[in-house]
Amino acid sequence: MAYMPFTLIFDRSGFPLVRHVDWQFHIALFPVSKYQFERFLSAAGPSDRMFTDDWYRDLLERNPRCGWHNWGKTPWRLFVSGMESEAVQEFLAFCGPGFRLPMCNEWAMLLDEARELHRFRDQIIAECARAPAPVRYWIGAGLFPLAHEGMLELVTDRGRMRCVGKPFYDYHPSLWNANTVRDINNMQDHLGAILGFRAVMERKSSSQGRGAPGTGTGTWGYAGID
Repeated sequence: MAYMPFTLIFDRSGFPLVRHVDWQFHIALFPVSKYQFERFLSAAGPSDRMFTDDWYRDLLERNPRCGWHNWGKTPWRLFVSGMESEAVQEFLAFCGPGFRLPMCNEWAMLLDEARELHRFRDQIIAECARAPAPVRYWIGAGLFPLAHEGMLELVTDRGRMRCVGKPFYDYHPSLWNANTVRDINNMQDHLGAILGFRAVMERKSSSQGRGAPGTGTGTWGYAGID
């Protein structure tokens, strides 16, 4: 088996985060999906005005959900979008200690390695043997890491929340540079329905993790799967 310069850990929902050998952080292999987020809603329950059934229905009005194995020409419906900052932070806190939004430069590193990740698709699937079925299905379909084209994504830039990315072509045909940092306020009106996010976790020592799924070169996340 070829040497793979990436290792995986898994968040509380069982979804993978990836780290290149030269990085000091792990970054989610996908933007946060509705599959993940609905497990958070079930576990966390309502919080003041957020995370109620009505709150989630309102969120889905602009970007309806679809089956995780049947997205057709609308893959953006797999991922959560249009959430306020407070809800994003609540989800990241649920994932575990050290989870946060990516910084611009961290997201750019994922973009740089996106095609390299595809070279190791089979090995990554093997590492995800214990992950939820959508993870392996989406990787097998090439629907990762969605950096060159996918969702617009929230990042932090010198303490401010901004966004990067290039929308799925079928949603918004464009010649955008995915690495361009943009103001969120300029996106909310016409592209808010595709404004998602992914998680980053600072690198941790191997002594903090449990045995990995699959081949054993990765590390299971802080809380595993409840």
